[in-house]
Amino acid sequence: MLYRVGLVLGLSLLTLAVTPGCSRFSVDNHSLAYKEATVLPPLQLPAGETRPMTAIYPAPAISPAAMQSAPDFANKKGNRFEMPRPQNSGVVNADNASVGIGAPSRPALVTDGNGYPLLKIEGDANRIWDLLAATLSVVNITVVDRNQSAGWVSIKTNNQTVYLRLNRAGTITTITVQDEKNALIDKNLASDVLVQLNQNWPA
Repeated sequence: MLYRVGLVLGLSLLTLAVTPGCSRFSVDNHSLAYKEATVLPPLQLPAGETRPMTAIYPAPAISPAAMQSAPDFANKKGNRFEMPRPQNSGVVNADNASVGIGAPSRPALVTDGNGYPLLKIEGDANRIWDLLAATLSVVNITVVDRNQSAGWVSIKTNNQTVYLRLNRAGTITTITVQDEKNALIDKNLASDVLVQLNQNWPA
């Protein structure tokens, strides 16, 4: 009987020690292994048997100096990943509470890390949609369809149908030009479309 009780207690303690959500015993669960990740060479495909593949969002190369200065999300023992607890000051900043619900800013035509053009707009997302609709009504671009909940407007330009994709991050909306497979289209064609939108955006 004592043997069974001891076995049950031992298994219970072992389960607590290895459970990912329980860090009381700080057992290494390899959650910090991402720090030792290495860059692998591109996949080699047989020549002539597959179509060329271009990475839309290639993983950026991170310098050792950047890794050294990056935040360290480890526990006190340094053997498990652990997010810091949020600091609640108990004070609500009224200015910050209203960010993103006011009049949208003027669009800014910028490029991402790979040189693809995009429009960057800060402000209320619904009003940005209204301004985009107003802009498309005055430029020489045919609107085929739109889906605000899914975040796209399909348009016809240069005898081909492309998609204006609206992505929201915080208070900023970005507009990119993509194809039906969510791949970024030719930079020059995308730039032509976005320049037209930028130039005719309501003041």
